[in-house]
Amino acid sequence: MSGSVKSILAGSGLLLAVGFYLIFSGCTMLLTSDEYPDFAVVRSNRELLVVESEIYNTLEYSVNQYIDDLADEGSKVEVYIWQGGTVSDLKSTIEMYYTENSIDGALLIGNLPTFWFEQNAFGRHEEFPCDLYFMDFDSTWRDDDNDGIFDYHSQLNLEIFVSRLAGTSIELIRYFDKVHMFRKGQLIVDESAYIFKDNAWSDFKRGSSFGLGRIFDSVIISEKLEETVKSNYISALTTSGAEYVYQWIHSYPPLLAVEGSNSYEYIHTSDIISNNFKGLFYNLFNCSAARFTQDNLAMTYLLRTDYGLATIGSTKVGGNYYPKVFHYVLAENGTWGDAYKAWYNYYGVNDDKWFLGMIILGDPMLVVSREMQKGLQTMAVGIVPPSVEEIEELDNKILEFDYDYTGDSFEEYKYQNPHFFND
Repeated sequence: MSGSVKSILAGSGLLLAVGFYLIFSGCTMLLTSDEYPDFAVVRSNRELLVVESEIYNTLEYSVNQYIDDLADEGSKVEVYIWQGGTVSDLKSTIEMYYTENSIDGALLIGNLPTFWFEQNAFGRHEEFPCDLYFMDFDSTWRDDDNDGIFDYHSQLNLEIFVSRLAGTSIELIRYFDKVHMFRKGQLIVDESAYIFKDNAWSDFKRGSSFGLGRIFDSVIISEKLEETVKSNYISALTTSGAEYVYQWIHSYPPLLAVEGSNSYEYIHTSDIISNNFKGLFYNLFNCSAARFTQDNLAMTYLLRTDYGLATIGSTKVGGNYYPKVFHYVLAENGTWGDAYKAWYNYYGVNDDKWFLGMIILGDPMLVVSREMQKGLQTMAVGIVPPSVEEIEELDNKILEFDYDYTGDSFEEYKYQNPHFFND
């Protein structure tokens, strides 16, 4: 490991009785019916910030303000200033804080080492960033074909959550200002959820709020063919906006491909910036939307608008088509990171093809719409786990789109970041 340590205790006196616990019987569990998950949600309260040394001085005020805000919520924050090393060094640093300081999760800020994985899925070869590597300290990862990129992992069971922020110093300062405003109740958009399901998925769990009705009084669902057009999407996110956006749209890392009557209509990252989309939290069922090693949709919502706070999405083909546990934890006042960890251990762990690239970006300690929480009420319609046939149909929709954009490669990443590699 390399770097210097700045350990900061955010808050004093009695901490909130929080942390995050899943009640398991020693193995990963999978929901098989429309029942409530059988674990208790107790919010996380210990976080590690790993900040790239080159930007720390510029961000110091923002980081301290962030720490003070979390102190008001009863949370403990530690800061590690990253001065260089490999991806294994970064994992060792995170594991050290997990062992010695009982952190619940970490936020990586700046250009920090990225773990890459390769596999064959959806009829093609995939190479992609995989932050799950940092979250399970008992797992084994190997490069069985000795080509320099990992291609095997043992069964996963996440101990912590890890999120990222990567951008310019100005963008990061702006982001932390937004997070501060949200925690002080000063970042205002319509207190609603907006679900946009484009043509390919209009019949999947039709009419379902996917559990968002437990959190928001207003859930707007656009899934009719005449509704799911580019102009409506832009209008929804540039007028009143929505606190939570769950969008099902074909995509590449830097653009959405909304299906029109005769062809696809594209929404580029530049459109997101120029229109200043008003969404706070994004669940991106958009292939490769969170591929943070290149121009991407997820980081654009966060760092280049006045509103975006946190996203969940994939660095490859894939997306969260069954977010019941994710939304359950949010409804129970769990953090964004808590929701991700619970969802992955409960459901995502079972399907590498769809979910091995799933990550979160932004502040993982955020809690969605604290004053709007309704808690668990009646079950929403149609959120039983997808059947084998339904998942096969989702697979087919990907293949029908002819998703042939692979994005940057591991070799390109290695060439651009030689300082992360010993060779």
